[in-house]
Amino acid sequence: MEKINSFYQKLNLKKVINAAGKMSIIGVSTISKAVGQSMITAGQDYVVMKDLVTQASRYLAKLLQVEDVHIVNCAAGGIAISVAGMIAQDNYALQLNVLQNHELPNEIILPKGHNINFGGAIETMVNLGGGVVKEAGYANMCYSQHLTSLINSRSAAVLYIKSHHCVQKSIISPQEAITTAHQHNLPIIIDCAAEEDLIKYYHQGADVVIYSGTKALSGPTAGLIIGKQKYLNYIRAQSGGIARAMKIGKENIAGLVQAVEEYLVRKPDVSDQIKLLEQLQVMIDNLPGIKSIIEQDEAGRELYRLKIIIDPAITNFQANDLIHYFENNDPILITRNNYANKNIIYIDPRALALEDIKIIGGLIQEYVKKEGQ
Repeated sequence: MEKINSFYQKLNLKKVINAAGKMSIIGVSTISKAVGQSMITAGQDYVVMKDLVTQASRYLAKLLQVEDVHIVNCAAGGIAISVAGMIAQDNYALQLNVLQNHELPNEIILPKGHNINFGGAIETMVNLGGGVVKEAGYANMCYSQHLTSLINSRSAAVLYIKSHHCVQKSIISPQEAITTAHQHNLPIIIDCAAEEDLIKYYHQGADVVIYSGTKALSGPTAGLIIGKQKYLNYIRAQSGGIARAMKIGKENIAGLVQAVEEYLVRKPDVSDQIKLLEQLQVMIDNLPGIKSIIEQDEAGRELYRLKIIIDPAITNFQANDLIHYFENNDPILITRNNYANKNIIYIDPRALALEDIKIIGGLIQEYVKKEGQ
């Protein structure tokens, strides 16, 4: 009998080569052995969960040198819970059921270009927290005055999404959004799910900042909320309300704490990633109808990807045809396909090794040769 080497093989699932980056659709990140061991150790004993959440949050707040931290199930859940906290505040009845609110302010203002779908819709997360989205400005333009024009007695908070998914053109900066919210005595929530600087926006004055535990931190499924104690107390009070349906387990809390500890001493070096991309360029740049450029992440993070540009007039195929070929391969190759409609495919090197690069280059060579005949 053939030996089964992994849980995924046991379920007859194909191996995945991740050239998309830290994406939820493929499990986001891989965890370190130390993170896994922390999860095993925590999972083999009992603990008072309320005390665990409190103590782990205090520990992380001290580690990050911030006013307060609260651990949640994921960044998307963090948005819903944070919105609920800003609406219910210290109203006990609404802490238990914020969706019954018919009187207190519940409008959440965000730039129109930030009302995105990241695998779920931002507006849906706001609605889950009892909020009503008010879009400021236009899809390709939002300034301070656009936010200000929507602020009224029904306003509960400003929400800002820091993501490559968002429109980048002519959009108010996080610092300007923070200043505008505070000028009108409103708290501001910044969703930084995939951002790499854990304290930047907190030090800029944001009241609530949300991170994914699985993306830059390479931890287990979890979310990290950093911010001012007053507002995090409101968020924490949702544990008996909507947050009960979004609870996080002891294993994932332990894994998140370990992941943050490791993240703070990690020194990422993008030069190795760029070298991998350059090797892929060598394999594909002489192919007819294929060009490539190494580009920095469009949201400004210190991340670099290979932009593969396909000319269908020469190749006789479009980007989506190549993507379909990748995804039906064994192993499956998952690429970054946000611009496939423009015949552009991105290769993110963060999870790749040299042998993966050779497979990717070989697949592209093979497909171009086959379709070009």
